[in-house]
Amino acid sequence: MAENFKFITFSNEQDQIIGLELGGMLILENVQTLKYKLIGIAERLGSEVIVTISELDEIDLSNIQLLVAFIRSMSESKVSFRFVWDIDDDQKLLLEHVGISNELLMNI
Repeated sequence: MAENFKFITFSNEQDQIIGLELGGMLILENVQTLKYKLIGIAERLGSEVIVTISELDEIDLSNIQLLVAFIRSMSESKVSFRFVWDIDDDQKLLLEHVGISNELLMNI
């Protein structure tokens, strides 16, 4: 089955990941694949990472929880990070109502 979500990494000259772009269908059927992709890059994260969420078709609670876990993992690993949320107002409202917009580093 073809992936229906976006997972793009950007690396520096030392092959450390300095950027990650996610989007598409971040829903339950994709959460395991996304989890394994995030685990797969964990050891290659640079000291600073920009995570961009864009072209988001859908996001559900399972993927929101996965993003929160990824944030905590980066914090524990002393990786400095910034999130860029390029999502529509309805999606922002959903994340705000879920009550974890602060954990997701959203500037709502």
